[in-house]
Amino acid sequence: TTVFLALLLIIILMQARYSTKLEAAAFIDRITDGPSIIRFQMLARRMVSQAAPCSRAVAVLNIRRFKFINDLYGSKYGNRMLRDIYWAILEQTDPDDELVARGESDHYYMLLQYSSEDQLAERLSSLSDFLRKRFCGELDILLHFNIGVYLVGPADQPDIISFQDRANLARASADNSFNDSCIFYNEDFS
Repeated sequence: TTVFLALLLIIILMQARYSTKLEAAAFIDRITDGPSIIRFQMLARRMVSQAAPCSRAVAVLNIRRFKFINDLYGSKYGNRMLRDIYWAILEQTDPDDELVARGESDHYYMLLQYSSEDQLAERLSSLSDFLRKRFCGELDILLHFNIGVYLVGPADQPDIISFQDRANLARASADNSFNDSCIFYNEDFS
């Protein structure tokens, strides 16, 4: 019975270690070491359901032509830049009431507070300027960003994936623009 108990203890410890590694893989982004998009969605759902009506927005920021940066400087540099951009965006948010996570490739999702659409547009424009200035010394190219925004309405259920999709629809509407863009979702995108 002692051997059996020892084996059972080893199995339990191995399972706990495996479970911790599996949880880290699901909830931590491997490039930024920030929350994964799954973790972002879980936390955002909770925050939106507890927020005052019309005070939250989901935004997606895309680094325009990031593939060019990877091709020119290599994927190791590109991954470092993705990590650094994540942390730079995080610096510009309120860690107690806002969230940031890298989604697919060079897309960053944000759950932001806002008081007016104009205030939020100005804040996101300032974020683009901040990121461009922060990284312009490292690159021989000028960074440009497309941002799509979905303003969470009072009747919205906390369906974060739908909010992300709507923000992405708005962002994608400016994909052919050369300059920075910040587009707010409206029903015409449906």
